Amino acid sequence: MKVFLKILAIILIIIVCLLGYSKYIKKIDYIEIFDYKIVLINNNNMSPRLKKGDAGIFKVKDYNVGDIVMYKSYGITNIREITEIKEDKVFLKENYTGGVDSVEKSTIIATMNSKISYLGTIINVITNKYTLILIGFLSAAYLFATAGRG
Repeated sequence: MKVFLKILAIILIIIVCLLGYSKYIKKIDYIEIFDYKIVLINNNNMSPRLKKGDAGIFKVKDYNVGDIVMYKSYGITNIREITEIKEDKVFLKENYTGGVDSVEKSTIIATMNSKISYLGTIINVITNKYTLILIGFLSAAYLFATAGRG
């Protein structure tokens, strides 16, 4: 049991470092873990496919009509569904309003692999800077306190 708790504490420290690095050092509005990008859904613009509080898991890969993609526009990360692809343009629909925008293919960052309902709400709480500091401190304190006890 003690070994399990030590491993869990180390994993928590690594996760806290990755989340903190993405959010506070790189200052990006999504979380990067290896090749994956986790986007927290903060509105219902993509409802019913994505709802407020969900987390979209994105990966860089080819995209087709009907896929949900993340793209950068004026420094902001957006999520939309592809309705049409023409030469160097991609046409994207916002499900909530039904509006269609066109963007350059080069602005597409990644394509959605899956979603996890309510994970966005949980990550928003965990990635609060005070929660990150608390989790990191408690995990490190546990490891320090149990060091040398086998």
